[in-house]
Order: sequence, then structure tokens, then C-alpha cells
Amino acid sequence: MSLLVANQYEQEIAEIRDLYNTAEQDLKTAGRETNILMMASVNQCRYAGQHLTRALAATDDEAIRNELEAAKRHLRRAVYDANDAAIQYYLTAIEKFRRAYPVNLNEVVPGYAEIMGSVAAAKMHIEDASRHNHSNRETLYEEVRDDIQALRTAHQKLVESEPDCRVVLMRENAKRLTSWASIGVSLLSLAALVLRLFF
Repeated sequence: MSLLVANQYEQEIAEIRDLYNTAEQDLKTAGRETNILMMASVNQCRYAGQHLTRALAATDDEAIRNELEAAKRHLRRAVYDANDAAIQYYLTAIEKFRRAYPVNLNEVVPGYAEIMGSVAAAKMHIEDASRHNHSNRETLYEEVRDDIQALRTAHQKLVESEPDCRVVLMRENAKRLTSWASIGVSLLSLAALVLRLFF
């Protein structure tokens, strides 16, 4: 496909560029925070590159169009996979945080009730959108972008409060240990008293 011929595919190429930019941005955003490489999404970008290379090497219009369409399908899938991974990551990380700090988080995390309210609302909207758009994932991920951002923001706020949560948890664990030690000493004293009375 020469550069002159490429002009007739300008719309398809612009769409591929936009999809690639969206996939790359979503991969960077989620990857930067999670420190994980989302292989499924990266592989879809690779497959799109293979189809683009084939389109460049093709000589007939039908083959070029088929390869460009295949590249678009893979890039859409890259966007879906990146966003799906982000949703799963944030929901899991938020729940893991809550289990890691079995303290009264309302007293430690500023705005904890609002944070969890936004998580619940985002989760509910994602579930509703998934039901209504189960056959059109492109529409689904356009609809839930704000929810993914809400989950990301909630996760960041929890992570920011982690040092305070750790201090409170250590303090509560120390109190518990002191209480159990006091109970142990009391039981030993009681046992010693009983032994003295009867022996």
C-alpha cells in the first residue's frame, strides 16, 4: 500500500490511531498504579500491529480493508482488556485493604463512608452496564469510564491512609495482647489461690 493509496483509507487509519491511543493510555494508567503488565491487552496491540503490517504489504483493496478491520477489532479488544483488568484490580485491592486493617476505618480514613459509597455506586453501575451492554463491550467501556476513575480515586485515598491504619492496627493489637496477658495473669493468680485454699 503506497502512501498515495493510503489516502483512500484515511478514515480507517484515523480510527486505528485513535483506538491505539486509547488502548495505550488505558494500559499506562492502570499499569502505572498496579505495577503489572496487562499481557492480554498488550498482546491485542501486538496482533493489531501484525494486521497493519499485512495491510501495508497487501496489494488489493479487499485484503487491505480486511487487515485494517482486523487491526481495529484487536485494538478494541485491547481497550476492553485493559479496562476490565483495571476494574478487577481496583475492586480486589480495595477489598484486600479492608481485610488487612480490621479496625474502625471510619475513624482512621478521612471520608471513609463517602469513599465506600462511591465504590458501591461504581460497582453497581458497572454491573448494570454489563447486563445492558453484554453484547457491545465498546459501549460498555465508554459508559463505565467514570466508574473506573471513581474506583481508582477510592483506591488512592485508601492507600494514602495506609500508614495511619497501620499505626491504629498496631495499637489495637498491643491493647489486645495486654488484655490477654492480664487475663492470663488473673487466671494464674486464681489457680494459685484455689490451690492454696485446697492444699
